[in-house]
This record gives sequence, C-alpha cells and structure tokens, in this order.
Amino acid sequence: MNKNQDESEQVYGVFSSTIYGKRLAERARYDRFRPEWYPVKSWERLLGPDVNNLHHMRRTIKVARLFVKRENALNAKQFSHREARLLYVTAALHDQAEVIVGDVPYGRKSTDQRTWEIEVLKTYESSFTPRLSGPARTLYRIGRDRIAFGDQSEKLAGAFKTIELLGFMQNAFDAHRRLDQLSTRLDPRSATYLGITNKSEQQQLATALSRMVAEIMSSGVLGLLIASSERFPSVRILLRRHQHQISESMATITDDVFAWNVRGTDPGAAENDVDTHILHFNQQHALWQDWLVGVPPHK
Repeated sequence: MNKNQDESEQVYGVFSSTIYGKRLAERARYDRFRPEWYPVKSWERLLGPDVNNLHHMRRTIKVARLFVKRENALNAKQFSHREARLLYVTAALHDQAEVIVGDVPYGRKSTDQRTWEIEVLKTYESSFTPRLSGPARTLYRIGRDRIAFGDQSEKLAGAFKTIELLGFMQNAFDAHRRLDQLSTRLDPRSATYLGITNKSEQQQLATALSRMVAEIMSSGVLGLLIASSERFPSVRILLRRHQHQISESMATITDDVFAWNVRGTDPGAAENDVDTHILHFNQQHALWQDWLVGVPPHK
C-alpha cells in the first residue's frame, strides 16, 4: 500500500484489488435503464465513470473534495481537516456492500435493507479492506458506523448525504447532455466510441436516458438539495449556477415518459407506480419553481 496516498485512496485502492472490487467493477448503476444488449463498459462511456458501481466510489471522493473546498471557501471553519478526511473515506467505502446486497435504486431502499448493508460492511471488513491499518482503518470504521448510514441531522452524516445528492444531480445532467446528442444523427466516430451500430440502438438509448432523467427528477433529489442548501450555502450557489440545466431537464419530461413504470416492464416498479411518479415529479417541479422565485440569484 502506497504510504503517500491519503486514507480515501487507500480504502478505494485496497478494495478495488480484491475479488469483491473486481466484481463490482463489472456492474452498472442505473442498470434497470440500461438496455440488455448494451455492455457495462459502453454504458460507462455514455454516462461517465459514476455509472460503474466500483468507479462511482472514486467519483464520489472527488465530489466530496469539491464540496468541502467550496464550503470551506465560504466558511473556513465549516469542516476541519479530520472531518474532511472522514467524508472522503466515507465516499470511498459507502457502496462496497452492494457487491453482496445489490444496488437498490435511490428512494427504494428500506430500513431493513440499510441495516443489512451495514451488517455486510462489518462482516466483510477484513475481506473488503485487507492490509488496511492505522488511521485509515480508524477513519473507515467511523465513516461506516456513523456517517454513511448515520443520522442526517448530524453534521457529517448530513454532509455526506448532500454529497450523494449532488452526485445524483450530476448524473441527471450527464444523461440530459447525452440525450441531446442522441437526438441528432451521430457521426461514425462517436457512434463507434459509444458502441452504437444502428438507428434503432440509438433510439433505445435515448429512451433509456429520458427515463433515467425523469426518474432522478421525480425521486426527491432536488427537493432534498433545496433543503440542504439551508445548511450548506455552497449548495444554494450550485443550484443557482445550474438553474438552466435543471429547468431544461425538467421541461423535457412529460407524463408519457413514466408509462414504462409498470410491473413486467420496469424491474423496480411497484403498484400504481406510474401515477406515483407523475405526482412526485409535479411536486418536485412546483417546489423548484417556488425556490427559484424565493431565492435571489448568486453574484
């Protein structure tokens, strides 16, 4: 293990080298949207490393670093050096258990599933983090036990949830950007890079991305970020900075995009899910419009 690495890089690197890390690298996030014929590696090319189950944790470390940097630029005492290290390590470990329990879509994880995930992290600690010792091991256990699944009214647990929410919103931005690209004829080089061989495949991917954007925007992520902006001022600034992207993403969503949220079509669908998704999206849209009116632009 490289002693020059910080603790989050140690946690990520050690886990990545295990059989569990390698298995997780073969799995996709947002997998229920990915067409069966479309490889995980191509899905990652389409939407970036955050849609790979393993690489998502490395990406979350970067989001955490940027979040801390922005918060401390506004208030130098917001996060101490140790608090920042804890957030980075939590980012590096938070989804390790998904190699055992699977990736449950955001907003659908029950209390029992969260409890199981915590127990898996504890049970598999030596398997997930071989050769991890010293401060890295200590921070790992604190991040696992108190932050990743902790009480979000607490400072660090609330900050980490905000970091996750920022990641989800970036996923929506990435999907919306690619959706724009897929709405036109791809040049041969781009099509080859993305693993698209014909017009039908391009349309299937466009449909998948429109569903993904709609899912994120109806899931409550935006409302929770608005709430987090009261605690963490950098979030308010980011929401204002990206207001056009958010508004444009929401403007493309119509009720018919939720028609697939039925049992037998959507693997994660529950009873009456179509109406529920539409209701939740309309609530999020109204909340966003109200927030835009009530919060002055950042200068």
